[in-house]
Amino acid sequence: MRKIFLTFIVFAFANTVFSQNKQTTVIRPETNIEKTVREANNTVGFINALGKWAQQVKADRLNKVKNSKYSVFVEQKLETWKKKGTFEKTADWQKRLNDSTTIKKAEIYESALDEFVQVLEVLNNDNTSLNGFFYNSKGQYDSDKEVLVVNTFWGNIPIPIPLDKAKNWQNIQNVNALKAHFFIQNDQLALLSLSTYDETYTWENPSQLAQIARKKMLELEQKKKLELERMDSLELATYNQKLDSIFNNCNTKLLQNPYNLSKKLIIDYQKVTGKNDRKYNYDKSVSSIKYSYERITDDIIQEYENEYSKNGNLFESKIEFDTFYKKGKGDYQSEVERKKSEVERKKIFNYLTSNFQFIESMDFQKEKKESVASTMGKVFLGIATNTFTTNMDYTSVNEIRKNILSVISDSQNKTYYPQVIDFVIATNKALNKEWNKNGQYFKNKEEFYNAYLSEDYKNILKREKKQR
Repeated sequence: MRKIFLTFIVFAFANTVFSQNKQTTVIRPETNIEKTVREANNTVGFINALGKWAQQVKADRLNKVKNSKYSVFVEQKLETWKKKGTFEKTADWQKRLNDSTTIKKAEIYESALDEFVQVLEVLNNDNTSLNGFFYNSKGQYDSDKEVLVVNTFWGNIPIPIPLDKAKNWQNIQNVNALKAHFFIQNDQLALLSLSTYDETYTWENPSQLAQIARKKMLELEQKKKLELERMDSLELATYNQKLDSIFNNCNTKLLQNPYNLSKKLIIDYQKVTGKNDRKYNYDKSVSSIKYSYERITDDIIQEYENEYSKNGNLFESKIEFDTFYKKGKGDYQSEVERKKSEVERKKIFNYLTSNFQFIESMDFQKEKKESVASTMGKVFLGIATNTFTTNMDYTSVNEIRKNILSVISDSQNKTYYPQVIDFVIATNKALNKEWNKNGQYFKNKEEFYNAYLSEDYKNILKREKKQR
């Protein structure tokens, strides 16, 4: 940093007075004119110092570009690459140097130009417009050649501008901004092209090396474009791959949930498409998938609680219920049906057992009713004794009989039906006697029971006997 020293001039007028061998100096205050002169001198000094500093900065910048070699810059970057990594094994490091140094140097040479330009500070902060240190903002228009000649660090550059366009261009010679592209020539930075800022008019370096560099630059731009397209496609694919992973992971968890008897799954999700708002759309899809997962999980829990509320009383404990529930829908439903059947069986057998005496003497073939002979006997007895009795009411008896037959009939398609028939035949005297006598002519007790209760039992029995 160059220091700027400002010299302050102080004007003072002193009157010397001698009194009693003593000398006194009196300082007179600075006048307004004197103050103005002093401040003007200070300003001029500052401006001169600032101008010298700016000239020195410009000279330093120009010398930096003039003396910088691209090969040295490449070697410096290569040396950085050659350094052994903190977590790199010595054998791997040596192999990297032996196998890849030449290739890496070529890669750096091809790709480090933009960084070299930045280091030399020939462009402004926008990395496109040429720094004002490197050209004269006053150009000269040559109407014969129809070019605007701009004096630059690299020489006079003729930017072609047609005469008819130049005529209508106010202050054409004031070059406020220029765009520049560079290449390496003779190991130094050289102008590849120079354009007006809107790039309407451009000077192209006509040298053979520049043409080669321009071709390489176009190829590089094409590669960059393809790479950007590839990265764009890769970004899109990456977002959707992540969504696929989250989607599949959630569905895997749902399938592995032992309480998910209905195998409920997330059906689909919104994939990321287009070029805009990808991160937003990705986050939105993630939230949607997670919401669906949580909703289905809640449904699974609710389903479980509903089933336990409905069928939990069939099991000895919640642990037993869980054991069968987690086996899957088929096993669980089978166990529920089995237990329901067992409950029904116990209920039916409790009912049949409680009516054991009634069943023992019950007539399975017809309802109970008073016979004609019994009725006539009561009439004659009443005449003889001058007393009369009413007929016996068998309504309640027949109602019980009807209920028993209905219970047996309702059990017909149940697994315990054979047990019911066994009980009935073993208990009822008439049925038991008939079974022991003619049961051999029927396939099983169920067939015998149905035949016995039919109105055509005698004919069925005859037919079965003939077939035997």
